[in-house]
Amino acid sequence: MAKHIPTEPTIDRSVTLHFVGDWGMANFHRICSFLTQQLRDRAGPRSRVAIWNMRGGGLLEGIKRVYDGEVDLCIATPAKLMETALTGRGFFAGTGPMPTLRTLAVLPQRDRMMLAIDPKWQIKSFEDLRQKKPPLRIATSVDDGTNFIGYVAMRLMEAHGISEEALTSWGGLHHGLVPIPAEKQAVSKLAAEQGVKPASIRAGFWDTVTKKIPVIDFSDFLIIVRDDMPEDIAHLLTWCLVQKSA
Repeated sequence: MAKHIPTEPTIDRSVTLHFVGDWGMANFHRICSFLTQQLRDRAGPRSRVAIWNMRGGGLLEGIKRVYDGEVDLCIATPAKLMETALTGRGFFAGTGPMPTLRTLAVLPQRDRMMLAIDPKWQIKSFEDLRQKKPPLRIATSVDDGTNFIGYVAMRLMEAHGISEEALTSWGGLHHGLVPIPAEKQAVSKLAAEQGVKPASIRAGFWDTVTKKIPVIDFSDFLIIVRDDMPEDIAHLLTWCLVQKSA
């Protein structure tokens, strides 16, 4: 019996789409380039896609531009944080709810967020950190209202009872490292307020990790569009992501 080969979806008419990637050379731009080629191969002869760079430092710009109708598609991470965009909670309290956003697909990528401290301080837990109050220099992204990494990093610290003001008062600044396990109650607080989920770093992942370390899940890329995207375009883009991304 001959094997059935499913027909690839196509769009006969020519379409013009606008995507938002990243600053030009990172993962999101590469994903947008892949989608552009796949769409162009299966849509009308005058189809074209513009890939716009982000103008600022954070991913909020792309999401807002999709919601406002300025562009058709953007990419965002971490996936769990994006749930609060629909209701305007947490990070998105300043923008308000964006209920017309939709996700075409999740592109899996394993990522974690955690705090790690120079071994010279002999700190192995957040309780040690709260007691010793060392003058730390911490490397992270800026918490400026647009950057998800900087935002979640500071919420992680605050959930453990350590504000930016407290770090500064200890003489700290924002810098090989001892991983600090996230505390269960802090992770539960973040899950309730921001939608993020717990995860872990396995023992042996780094030389300094001798046992499983609880951390914050920062995984997965979401392909975000609006709910008014034409059905055939949404289907074709999703088909390309599922069938051609391997």
